[in-house]
Amino acid sequence: LFLELYEKRLVQGLFLSSGIAGSASRTMESMIKTVEILRHRYEFRGYVHLKILPGASLDCVAEACKLASRVSVNIEAPTAQHLARLSSRKNLHEDILEPMRWVKRLTATNENLVPSGQTTQLVVGAAGETDRDILHTTAALYREIGLRRVYFSAFHPIAGSRLEGL
Repeated sequence: LFLELYEKRLVQGLFLSSGIAGSASRTMESMIKTVEILRHRYEFRGYVHLKILPGASLDCVAEACKLASRVSVNIEAPTAQHLARLSSRKNLHEDILEPMRWVKRLTATNENLVPSGQTTQLVVGAAGETDRDILHTTAALYREIGLRRVYFSAFHPIAGSRLEGL
C-alpha cells in the first residue's frame, strides 16, 4: 500500500511505529524486516522514520540506524518519577535514554547512518510535570544526545483508564 501511494505521489515517505507485541526486540525485528523489504526488494531510497521501541536491544537499534533516514525513541515524560506515573513497565534510563545514547554513538562513528537525525516526543500534561521540568529535560536532550527535534503532544486521557480524570 505504501509503495502504491508513493508511486502516485500521495506520500513522500514512511513513518513506521508499532505497539509492542511480545517483546520490544521481537517487534522491532518485524519493523526492521519491513524496512529491509522496502529498501532491498523494492529499492526504495526515500525517507523512512523508524520508531525505536523502548527496551529494544542494541542489535535492533544498530539495524534501525542502518536502514532509517530518521529514528526516534519517545521519552513521554521529563523525569523517571513522571514516567513512573504513566507506566510501571518503562525505565527511563534503561529503556529510553540508553537507546538514544546508542544512536548517538553509532551515528558519531558513521556519518551515513540516520542522515535526518534522531528525535523524541514528550506527552505534556499527564504526569504533573512543570514547564521547568520539560525545559530542563529538553535542553539536556539537545545538549547531551544531540537530538534534531523534541516534539510535544498534549495529553488526552482515555475513558476508563486510570488516567481518565487528568
